Amino acid sequence: MSSAECTDHKKALDMFCVNCDLMVCSKCFLSSHSKHRILETEEVYKKRKGRIQELIESTKPWQAAIEENIDEVRSSRQSMKETVESMKAQIDETFKKWSDDLERMREMFQRQVDEHIEPLISVFDDRLAVLNSAMTEINNLKTEMNTTLSKDTVTVVQLCGSMEKSYEKVGKKAKETIAVSFIAPKTLRMNISAPWMEEAIQNIKLLEHGQEKETSFARGVSMIVEENESLQRVVDDLRQNVAEYQSRMDDTERRKEEISYQLEVERIKNDELTNEINRMKEQMKEAWKTQLDDLKAKVVQTSADQMENVVRHFENKEKSLSRLLDIHEDPTKLCPVCSKSFPIDVPEELFDNHVMDHMEGICPICRMTKGENMSDNDFLRHVNAHYEENE
Repeated sequence: MSSAECTDHKKALDMFCVNCDLMVCSKCFLSSHSKHRILETEEVYKKRKGRIQELIESTKPWQAAIEENIDEVRSSRQSMKETVESMKAQIDETFKKWSDDLERMREMFQRQVDEHIEPLISVFDDRLAVLNSAMTEINNLKTEMNTTLSKDTVTVVQLCGSMEKSYEKVGKKAKETIAVSFIAPKTLRMNISAPWMEEAIQNIKLLEHGQEKETSFARGVSMIVEENESLQRVVDDLRQNVAEYQSRMDDTERRKEEISYQLEVERIKNDELTNEINRMKEQMKEAWKTQLDDLKAKVVQTSADQMENVVRHFENKEKSLSRLLDIHEDPTKLCPVCSKSFPIDVPEELFDNHVMDHMEGICPICRMTKGENMSDNDFLRHVNAHYEENE
C-alpha cells in the first residue's frame, strides 16, 4: 500500500475523514477537519478493498447465466441453420426424382423457406447481440475495478463510490437481460411424401385438361415447430396464406374460363343479331317499297294534290320505319356480369377491362374494391345502381 501527499501541505495522506469521505494529512486534520470524525487509513482501506472484491465476486453469477444463454442461443441458432439447410437439401433430393413439369413447384417450396423460415435466424442474432453487449459491460466493469485495486490507497478509497454506481448500473442491465425468456424451437422439419408428389403430378395433368385440381402447398408441406409459440404462429399464418392464395388463384382461373366462354357466346349472339336485323331491315324496306309502288300506281288517275298527299304520307311512314330500323342497326355487346350494353365497335381492350374489373372485384364506375364481407350479388347490385342512376 503506497501513500500520497496532500497537495496543500505536502504531508502524507495518512488519515481518512468520514464526514468528507476524503483522505487528509495531519495538518488538514488540525485545521479544516478538526471537528470531523477521523479513522485510520488502514482500516478504511481494508473495508473498501474488501467491498470492491465482493462486487467483483457477485458478477460471476451474472456471467455464468449469460454464458449459458449465449451457448443455448448459439446452439439453437446453429441447429436452426442446419435444419434450414436440411430442409432445402430434402426439397432438392425429392424433386430430382421428377420431371421438368415439377420445376416450378420446387422453386415455390424453396422460396417459401427463404422468405418465411430463414429470416427467423435474425431472432437468434438479436438475442446474441444483447447478451454479448451485457457481457462486454461486465468485463469492462471488472477490468476497471481490477485496475482500481492496483492503484494507491487514496485512489482506491476515493473511487470506491463510483465503482458502486457503475456496479449497480451494469447489474441492473445484466439482470434485465437474464430475465428475458428465450425458448428456441427444438424441431423444425418438412415432410414431402412420395404419394403426395404423385398426386400433385396427376392433378397438374388434370389442370392442363381444364379440370380442377385439389392438391395445395399446405397439404404437401408439414412444418412442426415445438416450444415456441411465436414461431408456431408464423408457420400457421404461412400455411393459411398459402392455402388462401392457392384457393383464390384456382377461383380466378375458373372465373377467367367462364367469362371467356361467356364473352365468346355473346360475340356469336351479337353477330347473329346483326345479321338478322340487317335481313329484316332489307325485307321490310322491300315490302314497303312494293306497297308504295302499288299505291302510287292506283292513285295515278287522282288529282295531283291528292296523289302528292298520299305519296307524302307513305314517304313519311317510310322515313319513320327507317329511323326505327336505324335504332337497331348497330348491335351492342352485353357485359356477361352486369348486362351493361356497349356499342358493337367498342375497343376490345376497354370491354375486356370492364369485365376483368368485375372478376377482380373493382366497381367500373366508382372504382370501389369489393370487401371481404360483400357477396357477389351485393357487388353486382352496387354496380347496377350506378347504371340506374345514369339512366
